[in-house]
Amino acid sequence: MIKPRIGIFGVGEMGAAVGRKLVESGYSVKVDVTGRSERSIKRVKDYNLSTTTTIKLLTSSDVLLSIVPPEKAFVVATTVANQLSGLENKPLYVDCNAVSPNTIQKIYELFQERNLNFLDACIIGNPPTQTNNPTFYASGTEENIDTFKQLHDQGQGLNIKVAGQNVGAASALKMSYSGIHKGIFAIVSAMTIAAEKHGALDGLLGELACSGIPQLEKAKNLTNFLGPRAYRFGFEMREISEFAGHEDAEGSIYNGIANFYDRIAMDKNNNTTGEWSVLEDVSKKANSK
Repeated sequence: MIKPRIGIFGVGEMGAAVGRKLVESGYSVKVDVTGRSERSIKRVKDYNLSTTTTIKLLTSSDVLLSIVPPEKAFVVATTVANQLSGLENKPLYVDCNAVSPNTIQKIYELFQERNLNFLDACIIGNPPTQTNNPTFYASGTEENIDTFKQLHDQGQGLNIKVAGQNVGAASALKMSYSGIHKGIFAIVSAMTIAAEKHGALDGLLGELACSGIPQLEKAKNLTNFLGPRAYRFGFEMREISEFAGHEDAEGSIYNGIANFYDRIAMDKNNNTTGEWSVLEDVSKKANSK
């Protein structure tokens, strides 16, 4: 089988690691670093990824992966759809971003109106390494899913599963999973901060350790998990709020979590409330239990 040529939009922690995984599995991978930070460009070099311009990425790829912060997903998709509509090459565009089914439907319509190939997907798990390979769930037409499955070859490449035949199923899975996973981190963060303010943190962590409650492990990893990610969780939580129902209690829960993550991210950068320092203290104390 001739392996498809891969183009990737987004060279953050996940996008670059996915690119490296595909290169190590024998795929031709190119990325677009236009407007990217020095940190992202360094990551691309460290991962030995080939760089090119946006237009060359569109004209020389068989499959395009969009792995960008959720707030950029629609903008990137709009740019790609507009440019692809005037090109002879019509690659499969796979949107792997953490957005709601409603947002993915709007993105899908951009491609459908222009008779372009589109697949809804999501990534569950941490960036791929030598010992870890996250799962890509995809939903869409059988033909497009089969094309995407070519990124897995005899145990190499990506770990791909089917979420359903309808666009939106993969995004719904991501919203549900993230709502639980990142929601729990928010609850642990909020309650440990509150406990610290009232002098009860040591007692809380001690009780979590004695009770064998798994949230102690979350407390141990708060700063490692939130440090590089909290800034983009706010938008994702608002997408989950829309998914759960804006006007319902469930939606209100995730709007509150979105505001909480925004505040934590701002404090980490500007030390406005001192809450990030509290979370650092929480992680240190939790790891001593």
